[in-house]
Amino acid sequence: MPLQGSAILCVWNDADPALEDEFNEWYLRQHALERVAIPGINRARRYRAAGDGAPRYAAFYEADTLDVLRSETYVRLLDEPTPWTRRMMPAFRNMQRGICSVAASLGEGIGGAVSFWHLSPAPGEAARLRAWLCETVLPPIMRLPGIVAAHVWEGVAAASARPPPEVALRGGADRGVELVLVVEAQEQGALDRLRPPFRAHEPAEQGAAHVDTYPGYSLLVAVG
Repeated sequence: MPLQGSAILCVWNDADPALEDEFNEWYLRQHALERVAIPGINRARRYRAAGDGAPRYAAFYEADTLDVLRSETYVRLLDEPTPWTRRMMPAFRNMQRGICSVAASLGEGIGGAVSFWHLSPAPGEAARLRAWLCETVLPPIMRLPGIVAAHVWEGVAAASARPPPEVALRGGADRGVELVLVVEAQEQGALDRLRPPFRAHEPAEQGAAHVDTYPGYSLLVAVG
């Protein structure tokens, strides 16, 4: 399994252009390093959209279990942001963030390019939609040229109803995460040939109320 653990913290966002250069340095020099220093968070990855698509940035963190992302150590990090983090949090725009369990993961290694599809299940249809993604959509993707790995993530409820101080610093609630199809490739061309990974009518037939397609992303850094 290419992912280092059974739990994922995933983030998509744009950044305030006036602070974007510093924002990227903060992510590289402090933010990602803080996360992977927590026992059980094994790797951080960060991406930038290959073209002009939005959200411009994506990141995810691979953890041993969901409990790691609910641990006292991790919650303390959210509750006690550093001065640099306090400065950078307002630079986030169009924030989507969620803690997920890994429902399926195929392949080996890290691709230099990645795409995401976010699927919102209709009421009572999450299990059927998840099974379709894991059992019907994922395996054929792995047989396509240039594809390195593919995953299905499923959002889980937050451990606490109290939002951490970081949310207030960003100026508003984050959009949540439900079901995510993730495809990693050697290069953007393989993702371009993949799109879309299913026929337009299929998600609705399998219980999806809505599908969001994200741009292709290029890997900026993997830490851990």
